[in-house]
Amino acid sequence: MTKHEIRREIFQQRDSMTPEEVREKSEKVCLYLEEYTNDERCKTVMVYLPTGNETDIWPLIKKLLTQGKRIAAPLCVSPGVMVPCLIDDLEKDIAPGFYGIMAPIQRREIPLDEIDLIIIPGVGFDREGNRLGYGGGYYDRFLPRLRKNCDKIAICYEFQMRDDLVPEPHDFPIAIIITENGILKIPE
Repeated sequence: MTKHEIRREIFQQRDSMTPEEVREKSEKVCLYLEEYTNDERCKTVMVYLPTGNETDIWPLIKKLLTQGKRIAAPLCVSPGVMVPCLIDDLEKDIAPGFYGIMAPIQRREIPLDEIDLIIIPGVGFDREGNRLGYGGGYYDRFLPRLRKNCDKIAICYEFQMRDDLVPEPHDFPIAIIITENGILKIPE
């Protein structure tokens, strides 16, 4: 299958999920994520702002804010380029941006070396840590710029785990993938 065909197949399956399925699976993913976000060394977390039936981390983002964690979210500044921007208040600091995806309103950039953990979305993943993104290359360009000891954690539903992904040279491998069924650590 081509990347386009794999994306289409996964989108169809994801779009067919009921709100209850999204909530149940997302809650499980967030519980596993908390093993990392609760670490006292984890002070700044870069999140994505979910849309549609993506793994819903909104409750986790709210919880992290109440715990006093610094939260950054991607702001797309040009095609293929995003910067991490500070979010203090989910009611006041975000609005629809590129592609209708929620994004920070103000460009209050956080230095890359201050990000302790990043939660990475994707369309599909495999058990070797390969990621199939949405096709814009944003994360493939962004992730290599983060410091080596920043926890880079991808999250998805179990059905997004595939055996038929073909990595390309520019793809950035992921070391930790979390689904509703658990945590997969890929040896480096």
